[in-house]
This record gives sequence, C-alpha cells and structure tokens, in this order.
Amino acid sequence: MKAAQSMKVALFAGAAAIVCAPGPVWAAPKTASNAELAARVKSLEDALAALQAELAASKAQAAQAAATAAPKQAATDARLIELEKKTDAVVAQAAATEKKLPGDGFKVGDATVKITGFVKAEALMSDFADGVVPAGALLRDFYLPSQIPVSTGSAANADPQFDAHAKQTRLALTVTRALDGHKAGAYVEGDFQTTQSAATIVAGGGSQRTTNGYTFALRRAYVTFDDFLFGQDWTTFQNVGVLPETTDFIGPTEGSVFVRQDQARWTHALSKAVTLQLAVENPETATATPASATLTENDQDRAPDVVARLNAKTSHGEFSLAALARELSIDNGVASDTARGWGVSAAGKVPFGTKKRNDLRFMVTTGEGVGRYVGLNLAPDALVIGTGAASRLDPVGVTAGFAAVRWYWTDKTRSTVMYSMQSIDNPAAAAGASTDQVWSAAANLFYSPVKNLDLGIEVRHAERETKNGQSGDLNRIHVVAKQSF
Repeated sequence: MKAAQSMKVALFAGAAAIVCAPGPVWAAPKTASNAELAARVKSLEDALAALQAELAASKAQAAQAAATAAPKQAATDARLIELEKKTDAVVAQAAATEKKLPGDGFKVGDATVKITGFVKAEALMSDFADGVVPAGALLRDFYLPSQIPVSTGSAANADPQFDAHAKQTRLALTVTRALDGHKAGAYVEGDFQTTQSAATIVAGGGSQRTTNGYTFALRRAYVTFDDFLFGQDWTTFQNVGVLPETTDFIGPTEGSVFVRQDQARWTHALSKAVTLQLAVENPETATATPASATLTENDQDRAPDVVARLNAKTSHGEFSLAALARELSIDNGVASDTARGWGVSAAGKVPFGTKKRNDLRFMVTTGEGVGRYVGLNLAPDALVIGTGAASRLDPVGVTAGFAAVRWYWTDKTRSTVMYSMQSIDNPAAAAGASTDQVWSAAANLFYSPVKNLDLGIEVRHAERETKNGQSGDLNRIHVVAKQSF
C-alpha cells in the first residue's frame, strides 16, 4: 500500500512538473498544433487512470489480507483464553489437593499415616487454704475440684506448693484410606497424665526424686467407616469444640461434661448445617452411701448408655443439644437395685469482633443420675440406701455450666476469662462430706511468637462447699509452654 501511495505522489508530481515547467517539457514550439496538445493531455490522463487502478488494487489486496488475518487472530486469542482458563483450573485443583493432603503424613500402602500431638511443660504454684494436698494427688497436676481440701475454718493454712511436670505431653496416630469407595480410618491417642507414676507399676520406673518417669496411657482409640465410629472416644454427650483455651487440663472442670469411653456412634447429616449423632456407650454406675461420700465403681450395669445429639452450624455460631438416657444398676451381694438416669446438655460457640476471631463459649448441663459425666465425677450417680432386699438407688441431681470469653489483643496475643459452677442436689440421707457446690473463676494470657508455639499464664480461684457446711478454696498460678506438631 505504501508503494502505491508513493507511485501516486510521484505521478502527480510529474504531472505538475510537466504543466508548470517553463522549459521544453511544456513550452512546445509555437508551431505545435492543438491536436498535439490534446494527445499529451490524453496521455497524462491515461497514466493517472492507470495509477488510480493500481492504487485501488493495492487497497483491495490489503483489505483482503486484513480480512484473512482477522479470523486467524481471533482464533489465536480464543485459544489463549482457553489455555488461561485451563491453567487456572489446574492451579485451583492443585491448591485444593494440597489442602487435602496431610502436610506431615506419609503413605503406607494405600493408607495415609499422620503423627500429631504436642509437648507441654507446666509449672504450678498452688495455695490450698484449708488443708494439705498429698504428694501424687491429681489436684497437684491440674484442677480437680473434688480434691479441694475443706474444713470448718480451724485447719492450719498450708504453705503454697510448687509443682512442675510434662505429663500432659500427648502423641496421636491417624490412619486414613479409601476402601471400595468407602472412607475408613483409625485413631490412637495417649499421654502420660492418667498414671501418676511409673515407679509403682514398672520396675525401675522413675519418681520426682530422680527421673520423673510416667507411664504412657490410652486416651482414645477407635476405627471409623463412613458415618460410623467404633471404639473409645469422647462421649457423644460432650461437645469438645466449646471447651475454652486454658493452661489447665480442662479449665472450667466442674461445669464441663467430660468423659472418654468405648462406644458405637452413627453421624448423619440432616442438612448442610445440621447433623444428628446417635450412640450407645459403655455404662458405669458410680455410687456413694449415707455413711461415706467416697465413690464406688460398681461395674454391674446391664444396658449401655444411650446418647443423641444435634449439632448446628449457623451464621451466628456453632451449637449443640444432647440428651442422655441410662440405667443405673448395682448388684453386689449386699445391695441390688436399678434406677433411671437422664441428662440434657446445651453448648455453643459464638464468634464476634474483628474477623470474628473472638468468641463466647458456654455449656449448661442438668439431669439426675449423670454425676460421672460432669465435673470429673464430682457427684455420684446415685446414693445406695439400705441393704439386701430393702436396698434402693436414689439418683443424685446435678446442674452445672460454664461461660468463657476469648479476646485477641493482637494476632499473637489473646486472653480467656471463664466462670464455672456445679450445684448438687444431694438426697437428705447423703453423707455430710458430700460436695454440695463448687465454683471457680480464671483468667489467662497466651502469646504465640511463632505458629504452634503457645506460652501461657493463668490465675485461678476456686471454692468447694460440702453438705455439712465445710468449705475450702484454691488459689493457683499456672504457667505453660506448649509446642504442637
């Protein structure tokens, strides 16, 4: 096209030169005739027409080339867009797959095996105002309200006691696999807290005087198949997800449902937001007598405990409602009887604040004959009254609950404030040393300088009161360092 335009310009320039030139080109001899002039003009017009025709042909050729190139360019653009979409899809799929893969898991055959847990170091300074807590007692390791010493006020105030240990260090093994289109798995978890000292069980075991050796003990062990779970896990009556962050083993112990036991559980999604859980679980009736508040495990139960729980996830938070039905039983040659026990527990976690990372957590539980399910068996399931054919089980009523608020000060610093209580409706015949009520309040501060490392300090005050009016309190400062993996 540029060549055609140059030719056109040259032709017009030549024509102008011919017309305007003073010399021989235009100044024909005076003898030139009009016919000669007409012939020259005709020749110039023919040359101009030829140039215009060439220019038009060049334009047509250029237009044709452009028309031919446009579809090719459009096809190329469409192909690029398609490739970009496929690339984005592959990247998204890879990211989703990466999220599903266990970061620290490994393959064994067709199974994925993952090791998790934490190491936890603790130091506790405890002040028991109404008596001395003996060495080896679990209250020295974590908050166990049933062991708070009580008195009428005449007991000597014991000096503060310092303890340090790493017994809550935990190890867990998870195995998952796909079998003929089904999801199957297994889980085993243990720690060193359950058994107080290996010295009395294992030859050569340690003590606080030397090596501080402690026995690894089972916490949970179960298998899963699609919606079914078989084995030892948290009772379905308990919503573990609402327990607050605390330096303690449990924290708001007296107000919490807290049991691990063998069970068969079925979980079914009723909708995207609501699930139903049904379970039959290992029974155990814990009793006391009018003569003694000491709890006795009877192990003469005839039917499993039955639990149903609804879980709901809403825009306002996560909530659960659980119901428990059980048969209490004793048949020890001295006393023989059965009774009904029941319980209801509601729990929830409500996020709020910036990014909804702060939250309110709560649990409220009430019932009769469910003492071993609440507050680490603070209350008996039933009182055994009478002997022989005249014996009977009188279920003990309990009402318990807690509330806790967690607040993030910064991305790495947060605090939880919690209050917990349990009130026990003891029968009139119950022993005077039976616990009537317990409450506690605690506040903590946690700092996580890096991921999975938590440094915390917590202050707790607790009070226990018995049926005969005796009372005692606990004041504790608890410091922990915990590395999870």
